[in-house]
Amino acid sequence: LGILGYNHTDRYIDSFSVGGQGGGNVFATSSGGIVCCIGYRPSRPLPIEMEVEWVWGSEEDENQKLTRPRERASYRATLNGPVPKEPHYLEVHIFQDSTVQLRIVNYPSPFPAMATRRQP
Repeated sequence: LGILGYNHTDRYIDSFSVGGQGGGNVFATSSGGIVCCIGYRPSRPLPIEMEVEWVWGSEEDENQKLTRPRERASYRATLNGPVPKEPHYLEVHIFQDSTVQLRIVNYPSPFPAMATRRQP
């Protein structure tokens, strides 16, 4: 599956990974590009737990003074499904409260695909 990040926060994500597979970077309030790839076996039963890790980018004020340093974050997310008949992408949705939702889809969702977090 191609990995696709969705950043539902007001902060730049310098890099992220899911299950140890790199997902690239994602600007604030946007989706990133598709990065190859993470394995998925349709025969594997759901739910599947995966560790999602990311690095918040540093921020500077108008005088180039550091206002927020780079910071690491992580969340143990659960992939619940449903899984489409022909899965192609793993969407990784990172929310303002540092929670993460994972979805397997046929086609990438438009941003903002999930402006508010779905309840499990």
